[in-house]
Amino acid sequence: MRNSPPGGPIGLVQLLTLGLAATLTACAPQTSGSAAGPTLLIAGGVVQGRWVRLEGQPFALPAAPTLAAADGGVVYAAYPFQLLVYQGGNLINDLPLPGTPRFMQVRPRVVLGGDFGLFTPEGGRYPFQATDAVNTGRALYWVDGKALYAGSRKIADGSFNKVVGDEDYLLALTRREAYRVPEGAWFALPAEARAVALAQDLYLLAPEGIYQLSRSGLRINFLAGAFTDLAADAQGVYALQGGQLIRLSFNLQFVSAGSQTRIAEVR
Repeated sequence: MRNSPPGGPIGLVQLLTLGLAATLTACAPQTSGSAAGPTLLIAGGVVQGRWVRLEGQPFALPAAPTLAAADGGVVYAAYPFQLLVYQGGNLINDLPLPGTPRFMQVRPRVVLGGDFGLFTPEGGRYPFQATDAVNTGRALYWVDGKALYAGSRKIADGSFNKVVGDEDYLLALTRREAYRVPEGAWFALPAEARAVALAQDLYLLAPEGIYQLSRSGLRINFLAGAFTDLAADAQGVYALQGGQLIRLSFNLQFVSAGSQTRIAEVR
């Protein structure tokens, strides 16, 4: 019978120890923001996993959120049955939700939607099955692929799937048209919008790039590029490209350092 090489038993113990250490490391909670979930765009920054990276100091959420949004430095992180609100990295509100949210808008005011209907912090749950919604404070506007509504009142028929607005303006979008409230006017869209954002003007994310339209529907600018999400606030316009945050001016000029893509004016 062959004798074990010198140090053979010790090598086996070392191997088992290394294997146990690797298992424990894999089971340990992840504190890095890169491995816990996808990158979510918020106005002014991103949420990477459970880490919020906004202007100023990054901060950690308890877990990667289902949805995230921001407005004026206030960050909203939505989870199944829970909405957390942060300001300056500090938790300022913790609201129960009636289910798992599918969409969230926080401007002008907060509204979330899902299989449970719609939810606003001031009004609670509404039994409206919506694909998108806007809470202006004066009314809760929503669309369901068949019509545009204000609360339980139908405003216009149409295959609307998105809606954006503020206190004075509301726009409901179909695949290639938009309906403007309160004028009741329609105008054509330059492309089908994957995402839409409203600031001083209207911004549409399409497969070929980002369109800037006036509130009456006139084309102003176009930025070509493969962007995956879009947001806007009072400071500017934001997009995701290759998982990276792109900061833009209201005229779709790059303000992020190192950007090489050019803006093209739509004639």
